[in-house]
Amino acid sequence: MPSRSQAQRLRRQPIVDLAEQLGNQLRRHVAFEDAVFARLHENLPREDREQLGSRVVRPADREGTERDDT
Repeated sequence: MPSRSQAQRLRRQPIVDLAEQLGNQLRRHVAFEDAVFARLHENLPREDREQLGSRVVRPADREGTERDDT
């Protein structure tokens, strides 16, 4: 029979594994987004990017997120 601390570790391990899996998936997703945005930046003129962005993001959602894309 496992000790109390061993039993606690065994119960926590699936949560730790899930957290690691989610963290890995999140990093891959963010890397993919970064690649997509970098290609858009390279291939679309600034005016087109701004026009596209204005259709996707509401003005209230953009507060405090303005960046200089030069």
